[in-house]
Amino acid sequence: MREKILVTHKLPGKYIDRLRESYEVVVWDKRDIKREDLLKEVEGVVAVNGLLTDKFDKEVMDRAGENLKVIGNYEVGFDNIDLTEESKRGLVVTNTHAVG
Repeated sequence: MREKILVTHKLPGKYIDRLRESYEVVVWDKRDIKREDLLKEVEGVVAVNGLLTDKFDKEVMDRAGENLKVIGNYEVGFDNIDLTEESKRGLVVTNTHAVG
């Protein structure tokens, strides 16, 4: 069984195809992911990639579980990520320094 990655939005280019070479990738292809959908879809993922509108807090990290290793932000900042909680868990957090 391959590890799962959740992407809360469509990404440009061939990024999703590249991820699918090694992972099971779930892409939320509807408009914006609602909180209840995020909490459901994030269960068991090793990584999640989201937007500034997606709040990655303790509740989301708890729901993802101990397999969660990476939170990626397709944004410049980290305002939507609880960095204190991330640090306690030893997660890797990334962002996009130049979106576009």
